[in-house]
Amino acid sequence: VPLAVVENAFVLACARRLARPAEAAPLNVIRSLAYFSPVIDEVLGLHVDDAYFRHLRQRLARILQQI
Repeated sequence: VPLAVVENAFVLACARRLARPAEAAPLNVIRSLAYFSPVIDEVLGLHVDDAYFRHLRQRLARILQQI
C-alpha cells in the first residue's frame, strides 16, 4: 500500500472523528493500526483528486487550533 494512501486514510479517519457533533457519544480510543484498515481500503477505492485530502488537512488544522 503506498504511503500516501495510508496518510490520506489517517487524515480521513481523523477528520471524521474530530468533525463529529459535540453531543455525540464519545468514541473509543484508537488502540491499533487495524482501526485504519477499512479506511485504507476505502481510500484505495476512491477516485478523488489530491485536492480533497489537502482540503481535509486544512480543516483538521483549523479544528485542532480550536481545541
